[in-house]
Amino acid sequence: LAADQEDGARTANHYLRAAAVIGLFSFPMMAGLAILAAPFVEIVLGDKWTAIVPLIQILAPAGALQAIGVLRSSLLLAHGRIDILFRHAIGNSVCLIFTIILGMRWGVTGVCTAYSLYSICAGLILQAAAFRDTQLTVLRLTRMLLRTTAATTCMSASIVIVQHFWIHDSPATVRLAIGVLVGCVVYLGSLWVL
Repeated sequence: LAADQEDGARTANHYLRAAAVIGLFSFPMMAGLAILAAPFVEIVLGDKWTAIVPLIQILAPAGALQAIGVLRSSLLLAHGRIDILFRHAIGNSVCLIFTIILGMRWGVTGVCTAYSLYSICAGLILQAAAFRDTQLTVLRLTRMLLRTTAATTCMSASIVIVQHFWIHDSPATVRLAIGVLVGCVVYLGSLWVL
């Protein structure tokens, strides 16, 4: 991105392509993890950890968006806008403390919910700031991720339907394996069709 900072269109295209590739993997992975959190936790961590299932489900959407958000720093650095990163880091630290304090009222679930919501909102604000000096807009990024988002939605719906109607009483290994298999097939099929 730094090599292309003089060519705004080229920077925008590189950024959008990188975001699309990251979204191609992070969106379905985080959605799948959220939907299959119960069998995943049961298999990987054991029955003693089932209380964290809702926490994984709450944090997964923020995780998907944070994966794309990693590119913001590179874009700002490439444009010499360390000042925005610095101000955001200070503001983010202060706001995050208040967010956690606010969420503590409802325990660990409240903290995770508050963090997830804050992370998404703060990410969108920094995204808009990062795009200010480029030919990028949040709308262009959204359009670039639309196909991946639609395929992830189809995948998520199919996993939920299969889990709910056909294998809800099956062992965790079966639910996880079939959920992953159905998710992969539907996601790849949706990408191909869309």
